[in-house]
Amino acid sequence: MALAGIFGPSLAHAASPAITLSAAVEPPTGTVIISGSGFSANEAIDITWDGIFQAIKGTDTTGAFAYAFTVPATATPGEHLIGARGERDGLYADTSILVRSDWAGFRNDSRRRGVQAYENVLNSSNVSGIDMDWRQKVGGHVESSPAISGGVLYEGADNGYLYAVDVSTGRVLWKYRTHYSDDTGSAVLSSPLVANGTVYVGANSGIVYAIDAATGTTEWTYATRGKIESSPMIANGVLYIGSDDRSLYAFDAATGKRKWIYGMQKPVLSSPAVTGGIVYVGSWNKQVYALNEDTGQKIWNRGIGGQVTSTPAIANGAVYIGSGDGSLYALNDSTGKILWSTPTGGSVNSSPSVINRVVYVGSSSGTVGAYNGSTGKQVWRFATGGAVTSSPAVAGGVVYVGSSDGNVYALDQANGKELWRYYTGDGVSASPAAANGTVFIGSLDSYIYAFDLAGGPPANPDRFSVPQ
Repeated sequence: MALAGIFGPSLAHAASPAITLSAAVEPPTGTVIISGSGFSANEAIDITWDGIFQAIKGTDTTGAFAYAFTVPATATPGEHLIGARGERDGLYADTSILVRSDWAGFRNDSRRRGVQAYENVLNSSNVSGIDMDWRQKVGGHVESSPAISGGVLYEGADNGYLYAVDVSTGRVLWKYRTHYSDDTGSAVLSSPLVANGTVYVGANSGIVYAIDAATGTTEWTYATRGKIESSPMIANGVLYIGSDDRSLYAFDAATGKRKWIYGMQKPVLSSPAVTGGIVYVGSWNKQVYALNEDTGQKIWNRGIGGQVTSTPAIANGAVYIGSGDGSLYALNDSTGKILWSTPTGGSVNSSPSVINRVVYVGSSSGTVGAYNGSTGKQVWRFATGGAVTSSPAVAGGVVYVGSSDGNVYALDQANGKELWRYYTGDGVSASPAAANGTVFIGSLDSYIYAFDLAGGPPANPDRFSVPQ
């Protein structure tokens, strides 16, 4: 919009001021380049966010400017207005930007820390007020965990389908059937990853799938020799995923061409974490591995006492990972040396979340624990009514996690106090995702759920019927 003629005498520029953005979508604290043109030469430009002054930037001799703008940390999800106005002549232009954060795959980032850093709607003081916004029934148990990208949720189910669901309404946009050689459905326990317009996922058919995120059509597939329960990760254009055929694979993410394969003697259900040129993953052979990202060459491996289903989280110079021997371990990320281990009372198939040097993880003992990341000392412990194989998600000072008792819990990150719970009707082994003031999770009751503050159907799912 241009209002120059109202605010100043520079008629030569009456219809010309304009601003463009380097990105149409950014999360809170994201950086966007504002490029302006058609303003007066050597003019001071006031930059505004939803009409509120943010900064001053000067134009050059052509009336142009470029400014690196940081989206306010308090910017809530939705459309916002960025404006630019000349201080002398009042020439003005504006454009909109969408504030939105994603949860692109299992544990959210390549280091698998399980944290939503951009959450600014839900917090420990208001999460008790969330209720179910929608639920969508799918044709099988949901053990896969959701990925959120571009306003769409992607999640697999035991009936062999990967679903794409509108995050606002719960409407199924498309579903993709995985298959065995005889074309029967194959359970999708692997959690999808979304990158560059493609959804990647494994299935019990042993096949890795790359699927167009918008249309649900196949881009490429690759058949391993075992079931795939591991969840994929991408770094530098390479896709990494484990298989029950006892191997970790690396593929060109765009073409599906295999780059390398590394054998581990036992199934690889753990999902790889990637950072600093190193791929970290566990195996059922009771080992944790660090491999060169480019070649697959082993850097180190470390035995930790039990089968490893847990996915490593990399932070603070450490690899945090659970073990079937009932302990949570911290290993030096460069050498694999055990820094500490602490018992949890049951096998740890849950994958840890790490933030502010505190590690959060579930246990088959039925507990969720918080542990000092430097020493392993327990900070707090919360008891659910069943085994916790779900992996915690931390957002806005709240720890979200499921339990085999059928509940989804919200716990205070600081002290483990229960803030909210919801009973889904069956066990919850899937892990939650948090994005844009909404918590998403699947359940063995064959539903995918969304919870937020906006209101929706009553909290008890037995009290109403949801259209399929």
